[in-house]
Amino acid sequence: MTDRIRGFDGIRALAILAVFLGHRTPLHATQIGHAGLLAFFALSGFLIVGILHKARLAIERGDGTFADAFGRFFKRRTLRIFPIYYLTLATLAALASIGHPVVGWRSDALPWHLVYLSNLYEGHVLEAWQGSLTHLWSLAVEEQFYLLAAPLFLLLPSRLHLAVCSGAVALGIASHAGLLVGDANAVAIFTDSLTNFGVIALGGALRLAAKRAIFHRAGRAAWPLVAALAILAFVPTDANAGTWLFIVPFFAAAFVLAISLAQHGRLAGLLELPPLAYLGRISYGFYLFHNLFWIPAPVDGPLGVLISAAANFAATLMLAALSWELIERPLLQGRGRRTALAVT
Repeated sequence: MTDRIRGFDGIRALAILAVFLGHRTPLHATQIGHAGLLAFFALSGFLIVGILHKARLAIERGDGTFADAFGRFFKRRTLRIFPIYYLTLATLAALASIGHPVVGWRSDALPWHLVYLSNLYEGHVLEAWQGSLTHLWSLAVEEQFYLLAAPLFLLLPSRLHLAVCSGAVALGIASHAGLLVGDANAVAIFTDSLTNFGVIALGGALRLAAKRAIFHRAGRAAWPLVAALAILAFVPTDANAGTWLFIVPFFAAAFVLAISLAQHGRLAGLLELPPLAYLGRISYGFYLFHNLFWIPAPVDGPLGVLISAAANFAATLMLAALSWELIERPLLQGRGRRTALAVT
C-alpha cells in the first residue's frame, strides 16, 4: 500500500460531516456524531499502525534506528497537531480572561487540555460534557495512543505487531464491558482511553492483516459496509449505547479496509471528488473549530434551523481553510514531508 490511499480523504470528509451533524443539528438525537468519530479512530489506527510497522521493518533491515524513527514520527505528529491546538487554547483562554463568554470554559480544565488528558477530566473529574470544549476529549485519546504506540511498535519485533493490536482490541472490549457492569457515568464510558484505544487498534489490526488471503475480496464489501454504517448512525441516542459501541467500530474499520483494497472501485473514486477530498484534508481544523461557536437561527422553525446549520458549517469551513492554508500546510511543507499528510 502506498502512503496515500485513494478515498481516505473522502472518508475523513464523511466522518467530519457526521460529527458536525451530530453536534450542530437536530440529528444530535442520533448516534451519527459518534459514528463519525469512531470512523476517524479506525482510520487513524489503520494509518498510524501502518506507518509504525513500516518503520520497524526498516529498523529490522538495518535502514534506520529506533531514535531516528521515533523522532521522525513525533516531529510529524507535532507539526500536524500541536500548532493550531495550542493556538486555539490560547485564544480561548485570552477571551475568557477578558470576560468573553466561552461556553463550557473552566480554568481548572486548562491544565488537563494542555497535556491531552481532556477525556479523563470530563469522564472522571467533571463527569459531564464540557460545553463547546466537549470534543477535545477525542484529540486527547489520539495523542495518548501515539505516546504509547510509537515506542511499543518501534521496539517490538514486527512479527508481534498484529498480536499487540489484537490484544489492545480485547483490552478495549474488556474495559468497556467493565465500565458498563460498574455502572460508570455515560461520559466516562464514551471517553474511556482503553475502549477507544481498542477502536484505533482495530483499524491497525486490519491494516496488518490485509495481505492475508481471507481479505482479498473484502474490497467488494465497501458499498454494503457504508450502507450499514449509514443505518447504524441513525440509532437514537437513548438506545443501548454500550451494545452500539461494540458494533459500530467493526463496521467502520472494515469499511476503511474495504476502500484500501478497492482502490479502483467506484466508491473510492467518489470519495476522491475534489470537494470531499479537500474537506478531508482540512478535517482536523474543521473538527477543532466546529464546536467553539454558534450562529443562531434568524427565524423560528425548520427554515431557521437549516439556515443556522448552513451558516455554522460555512463559518467553520472558512476557519479550517484559513488554518490549513496559512498555518498547517506551510508548516508541513516546510519540513518537506508531504507524505505526512496521509496521517490523520
